[in-house]
Amino acid sequence: MPKPKKTPGTAIKRGVPPAHPGEVLKEMFIEERGLTITEVAEGIGVRRPNLSAIINGHNGISAEMAIKLAEAFGTTPQFWINLQNNYELFYAEEKVDRTKIRHFIPAKAS
Repeated sequence: MPKPKKTPGTAIKRGVPPAHPGEVLKEMFIEERGLTITEVAEGIGVRRPNLSAIINGHNGISAEMAIKLAEAFGTTPQFWINLQNNYELFYAEEKVDRTKIRHFIPAKAS
């Protein structure tokens, strides 16, 4: 497997995109515990369609949702926020054309 490429000021380029946080939630937390989406939605006080949208990759995990999931599954809110941020950053890195960005970095003093 090739080593990940890293350029100054950018995230590590991975060969495989990170999983959507909803996929992690579904596979590692809901299915592994034999729970249903309805059961989890009711347990954390959200509507089933809202949780389903996250699980199906249509919505991301907000700070409020991260707190609810952390409390329900014994994780930290930061765990869920990190999953979301890593997912978004990976795809943002692919979209942004850095060559068209003007730099405002001060010159080093001699």
